[in-house]
Amino acid sequence: MLRTTFNKIVQRKNSNFQLDPAVGIGSIVGFTFQKLISQFRGLRRIFSGNYSPTQFFGKNITLFNTSNIRMGNWVQIEDHCYLSGLGKGGIELGNNVRIGAFSRLVVGTSFDNLGEHIKIGNNVGLGEFAYLGGGGGLEIGDDCIIGQYLSCHPENHIFRNPTELIRLQGTTRKGIKIGNNCW
Repeated sequence: MLRTTFNKIVQRKNSNFQLDPAVGIGSIVGFTFQKLISQFRGLRRIFSGNYSPTQFFGKNITLFNTSNIRMGNWVQIEDHCYLSGLGKGGIELGNNVRIGAFSRLVVGTSFDNLGEHIKIGNNVGLGEFAYLGGGGGLEIGDDCIIGQYLSCHPENHIFRNPTELIRLQGTTRKGIKIGNNCW
């Protein structure tokens, strides 16, 4: 009965899911307990007006400028992630998005030159240790799977004048768009 119930719950998210017969009851109970704890951690979003009971947060998640972070259903943010919605458009995560552990999504870092946005479509899996910047705008389409250590920076430092400090020459920004169904 537990196996059948587990199958039905997961099939709400993924209709093609079928529990492998080799998975033991202990693994199912352990996984379920872990997901309940991460769902409880997601309750802190209830005050932002953008809470869903299908948002799951790992340990040590930091959210900055939460009013500018929007999340769909079945969003999983794994342990030790940092999301900063400081920017014009903030961060938008579609349905069924997973952000791998130790990842950082940072729209902008400066109050005098806000970044644009980070938009991630539906059914996207982002591997561990990713860094996504949104200075010039970053968009990732639906149904993408992304491995570990992806780094996207839609801006660049100007370095035309070799006699001037590079940090004082400013930046240029140009958005990055990753289409649907990419790996």
